[in-house]
Amino acid sequence: MNKRTLGVLSVFVALLVAAYVMYRDPAQKGIRSFDLTRIDANALTRVVLKGESTIELVKNKDGWRVGTKLPADPAAIDVLKRVLAQAKVMGAITERDNRYAEFGVEDKKGTQVILFAGNKSVADFVIGNAYEQGAYVRLDGAVFKVPMLRSSHFALDRAHWLDRSVFANAAKDGKELKITLADASTLTMTRKENAWVLADDVKLPERFRLDSAAVDRYAAELLALNARDVPDEAPAFAEAALATPTFTVIAKLPTQEIKVVVGIADAGAVARVEGGLTYVVDAAIVEKLKKHVIDFRDLSVMKIDPAKITSIRFEEGKRILTLKKTGEAWAIEKSTETTPEGFALALPQVENRLRGFSGLHAEGLEETEPTAAGLNRPAMIASLTDDAGVSMQLACGGEFKGDGNPYRYCRGNADDRVYRVASSRLQGLFAGIASFKADPAQKPFELNEEMLQQLPPDVRAQFLRQMRTEKGKQALSKQLNGQ
Repeated sequence: MNKRTLGVLSVFVALLVAAYVMYRDPAQKGIRSFDLTRIDANALTRVVLKGESTIELVKNKDGWRVGTKLPADPAAIDVLKRVLAQAKVMGAITERDNRYAEFGVEDKKGTQVILFAGNKSVADFVIGNAYEQGAYVRLDGAVFKVPMLRSSHFALDRAHWLDRSVFANAAKDGKELKITLADASTLTMTRKENAWVLADDVKLPERFRLDSAAVDRYAAELLALNARDVPDEAPAFAEAALATPTFTVIAKLPTQEIKVVVGIADAGAVARVEGGLTYVVDAAIVEKLKKHVIDFRDLSVMKIDPAKITSIRFEEGKRILTLKKTGEAWAIEKSTETTPEGFALALPQVENRLRGFSGLHAEGLEETEPTAAGLNRPAMIASLTDDAGVSMQLACGGEFKGDGNPYRYCRGNADDRVYRVASSRLQGLFAGIASFKADPAQKPFELNEEMLQQLPPDVRAQFLRQMRTEKGKQALSKQLNGQ
């Protein structure tokens, strides 16, 4: 081997050695680990998060607090504990500080997390950039690729950690709600069998149909009231907002009573818990929660069981359309309209129409005489008959404008009152014969044995038995295609 070749080899070997020295992973000297599972999360007493801002979570006899005063969100604390219970990885990526920026774990960019049990720090690490399954973390100078851990679990956002629930545990444990509005009217609700209902002593107006589901929804929405912010001190506009409360709520729980006063001022809305915090809440939500008993009126216009209807007759001007059910099949009995070429009556369209009648709700009650509403000579009539021969009718009179939108006066079989119904709702219900046509773009669903492999064994066996005969296949196909 000549001197020139030896010289080239020497230079090449020197470069390899230099590259090894420069890029070798010092962690290879000994296996390093990142292990938070060794920490007893229930023994933690303080969590400090540092970055662009600083968040301190402190545990006292009443639970976790943001700082020392504001309650922390139990759900956020639970997530933190779950992360600690699974954050473990063997082997570091690097211990070279000149690579920290590559993983976002340098002090100026990462989020520092310090965990305390009593006065002792049990972990001190920095969370950096995210990757698909987790984040890069620096601990004791080494960088680790830790799955299931993200910087969002240790957010530097104060709002992330605050418990913004105004009514605390009342949503789960509340037994009674008493709401007093600014006009001194009151509304009392009690929880019965996991549903909120009006108390027995609440007086309803005459000829009033109560929407019990609306009562339950309202109580759930009220108790779910969340703050936009929980300031350390009440905002300057709080006293003006609470001088004349929009409403006051007393929530009774098995072992305590929570009183919340809610008010609105020009600068915003607040909810103040007696003896507790003042929350900044959304004024629009407060307005929505301001309800009297009449706001729980049942505005359904029709009371029908779609499965029991056997005929429908539509009348609008000179147009008449009658559909009749025989067995399980629907057919056109009479029509003043020309039947479209290739028309086939689609069962799903008929069923949708019946559901539309069943779910028809008015926008409000109208204190209008039926004659003045045009119901002595209705412009639109739908007559439905059930399998017992009982006839039910929806009649709609003249159209009028309200809030810039068209409405009609209508009366159904739910009661004898006159209601305001949006014309747009009625247009769909009274659509003509073409609206009952099957959609050609919707291909029939075909079931084959390969698809059945995805079903539970007992269900699969039932379908297979039905598919063994041609008659069974046809019946199954009709069920699947809604025919």
